[in-house]
Amino acid sequence: MTRSDTERVHDILDACDKLVEIAALGRAEYDRSWILQSAAERQLEIIGEAMANLSTDFFGDDDKLPIRQAKGLRSVISHEYFRLHRDRVWNVVENRIPQLLSDLADYRDQEPGA
Repeated sequence: MTRSDTERVHDILDACDKLVEIAALGRAEYDRSWILQSAAERQLEIIGEAMANLSTDFFGDDDKLPIRQAKGLRSVISHEYFRLHRDRVWNVVENRIPQLLSDLADYRDQEPGA
C-alpha cells in the first residue's frame, strides 16, 4: 500500500507528538523505563521510515528537514540496535523533535491523502 506524502507527514507528526509526551515525563523516568525507551525508539523508526519515503517533489531543495539523519538513526535502531545509546535517543527526543514539529507545522492542518 502506497502512502501519500501528506499521509507520511501526518505519520511523522503523530510520532513526534508521542515523543513529546515521552519527553514531558522527564529523563529520569525515561532512564528507569525500558517501555518508554522502546516506545521512543519505535517512534523514531516511524519518523525515519516516513521521511525516507517522502518524494523529492515534496521536499524539493529544502534541506531544512533532517532526512539523512532520520534515515541514519532509523537504520541504527533497526539493524545496529547494539550501538544505540540512551543518551543519543534522549538527545533527539528532547532537542530535535521540537524543531521537526516546528518545521512541519504548516502541514498539520492538511488532510491525509491529499
